[in-house]
Amino acid sequence: MAGQKSLVIIFEGPQPIAALQRRLAADIEQGGGRSVLVGPDTEGLAVFRLPSEPASTRPIIEILPIQMVSLAVAARDGFEAGRFERASKITNVD
Repeated sequence: MAGQKSLVIIFEGPQPIAALQRRLAADIEQGGGRSVLVGPDTEGLAVFRLPSEPASTRPIIEILPIQMVSLAVAARDGFEAGRFERASKITNVD
C-alpha cells in the first residue's frame, strides 16, 4: 500500500516493540515505499529524533512532531489545519 509518493512515519516505541517497528520500516523500504523511524536513538532526519523520556510521557512527545508536520503540510498546500472539508465534526442520527 505504501509507495514512492507516501511517507510512513513510524514511532520506535519501547522494547520489545522497537524491534517490530524497525522491521516494519525495513519492509516498507524493501517494498518501494519510504519510511522514517522516530525515536531517541534512530538514524535519519534529525527533526524526527526524540529525546529519551519516561514511558509515561512518550505519547505526548511522539505526537508533537506529527502535529507540526500536519500544520506545515496544510500551510504548504493552502489548507486551514483542522477545518473539515468533506465531513463535519458532528454526525446527526435521526
